[in-house]
Amino acid sequence: MSTVEKKPYIHLSIDDTFEIFKDLAQNAMYYSSIFENPYLHFLEMLHTQYGLVASMYCFTEEGDFSLSNVPDIFCPDFTKSADWLKWGFHGRSQNSRYQYASGRKAQKDYSFAIRELLRITGSVRCIDVAPRLHFFAGTWECIRAMCQSDHGLK
Repeated sequence: MSTVEKKPYIHLSIDDTFEIFKDLAQNAMYYSSIFENPYLHFLEMLHTQYGLVASMYCFTEEGDFSLSNVPDIFCPDFTKSADWLKWGFHGRSQNSRYQYASGRKAQKDYSFAIRELLRITGSVRCIDVAPRLHFFAGTWECIRAMCQSDHGLK
């Protein structure tokens, strides 16, 4: 019997993380790293000190701002952190309710989010495909449609 040393870690999942992307977009000319964002800086500190692994679930739009407005200049930071910092779909917006949406709508929203998250982070390793839908709700039709998307839910 072999013994495998296991590193202690803690997993934290956080919803509604869209503000992080807004901050990165607004400060793209000033930040040299994603870890200049206060939230990501704190998570990086927790990762370094305690082995934190984080799953961050975000919306794709808020008002007139969308993930498509976020530059891809921070790909190296995201990719380098992919073993402990993951990004996933939470909903199109605060008003998204997948217990009332069609499968087609859910798949469209999910696909847009994953496409933009891949562009922003630069790696499929950064994507969390475990579902964390807004209000923890969605029909089987919606879930099946999201599962059938590229990089679909697991």
